[in-house]
Amino acid sequence: MTRSSDVVLQLADMIAEIKLSHPVRVGIDGVDAAGKTMLADELAKPLSARDRHVIRVSVDGFHNPADIRYRQGRNSPRGYYEDSFNHEAILSCILLPLGPGGNLKYRSEQFNYRTNSQVEAPWRDAPHDSVLLFDGVFLHRPELRQYWDLSVFIHAGFDTTLTRATIRDSEISGSPDETREIYIQRYIPGQKIYLSAELPSEKATVVVHNDEIENRTLTINRRYRRLQPKVGEKSGLCERRTPSRISPLLETHRLIVRLATPEDADFFYELWTNSRVMTNVGFPQGLQITRREIVEKLMAQGESEFGRLLVVEEKATGTVIGESKMYSPNERGIASTDVKLLPAFWGNKYGVELKNELLTYLFTHTECEAIEATPNVENIASIKMQEAVGGILVGEETYEFPKTMRDHAKPVHHYIYRVHRTDWESSNSHG
Repeated sequence: MTRSSDVVLQLADMIAEIKLSHPVRVGIDGVDAAGKTMLADELAKPLSARDRHVIRVSVDGFHNPADIRYRQGRNSPRGYYEDSFNHEAILSCILLPLGPGGNLKYRSEQFNYRTNSQVEAPWRDAPHDSVLLFDGVFLHRPELRQYWDLSVFIHAGFDTTLTRATIRDSEISGSPDETREIYIQRYIPGQKIYLSAELPSEKATVVVHNDEIENRTLTINRRYRRLQPKVGEKSGLCERRTPSRISPLLETHRLIVRLATPEDADFFYELWTNSRVMTNVGFPQGLQITRREIVEKLMAQGESEFGRLLVVEEKATGTVIGESKMYSPNERGIASTDVKLLPAFWGNKYGVELKNELLTYLFTHTECEAIEATPNVENIASIKMQEAVGGILVGEETYEFPKTMRDHAKPVHHYIYRVHRTDWESSNSHG
């Protein structure tokens, strides 16, 4: 543990040293009344003195409406943990626009929980070298934790925080006794659910021990010490990313495949609106879709890797180069795959390398009898890829889009290639 006579200055130095091509997003987490807002406000002055523009935002501006917050009961601990905040709004208003490839336009609040009404906060422009200080509870839950470039967990015991909350919140709740009751029944048990499920003190970059504010101490979690790219590297769309904390699903010699997240929305927008990519699947002008629609699609994905969007990265650089999908077998025992790469990465045999790994995963994780792909008859590169991995041409069809889509989509004449399990097992047998 590193002790400091001035934890605030030490933490400000750490944050100021992070140099990215987008604002540094700092999440300041902790249980209710741990001292999150106080620390965030204290950090603003020394960061400004270090020539960093500071953006101050609180999770309190992103509550869900009351009917959602209390749908499991006004005193429900699980309802407090699961239903209090609008994570999609936090992403779309703050974390995505200020992250890699973002447009740097943000809104600092979206909902007023006191009046139970929407807030039409203005969109503001953030300088690229800004620091976002975002304080709030539950910031290391899965929906949010991967988006912090540096995160702080403020630790304080529940005896301490209950005493602080009783003093702080009594005017709002009506009396000290009413404050204690709601904390004991809802807030503290809800926080215990979070602490047990997510272990934020282990996942945070930094832990600040704050039972005694005048005697704070700071611990740096060494597992997340690499906080900035090397000189010359960039963060963002098709550039060097902040090191991913998402475990790879698949790895090849040169590639990593991981589950897609809402932070990948800008990449998918670039890919899906690229006419060279999408003309092969029937959209000669690119897919007509907005970033918000992509975020919603990514947030609505299930837990399984099958049927879910996957992101493909270069292992050596962290560059995002494409997407892939795996579909579990249908009633006939036929699984399928899909691969799309940005044009800048065509011609490197990445497709064959990736396709071979997808085949291996499907044949070893499902009981499929064959794996199918349907390349456009004009997509020579995709056809060669299917043949390179042992695909056999078994037919061809023309897919017709629904009438509602025919103003911007064209029929797709495609081949049907299949790799059969028996052939795959034979070719992968080594005696």
